[in-house]
Amino acid sequence: MPSLAMLLDLLHGAGITVIVSGVAILAGVPLGLALAAGRTGQAPLIRSACALYSSFVRAVPVVTFVLLIYFGLPRLGLALNPLPAARSGAPQSGTFPAVSLKRPAPSA
Repeated sequence: MPSLAMLLDLLHGAGITVIVSGVAILAGVPLGLALAAGRTGQAPLIRSACALYSSFVRAVPVVTFVLLIYFGLPRLGLALNPLPAARSGAPQSGTFPAVSLKRPAPSA
């Protein structure tokens, strides 16, 4: 039978999940829309840079970014607590639904 402390820990973890998800959505959707606008723009350099970023980030799992930020930044002298590390890698998960809006219109 779960104790009250276990249930409170689960509730705390659920709250952190909601916070990280909210940050991912709030940061990722505008980033994705900016990337989609860049990919549909007229400037070839910006279009290519947005396509390269999209291809690279789409191919790498989000957990890889979070682990790279959490374990890699301390090597550069920038240590983060776990929650800010998760928040900084989370926007990558919300970016690509917006980028995938760049699709041709269906032909009639």
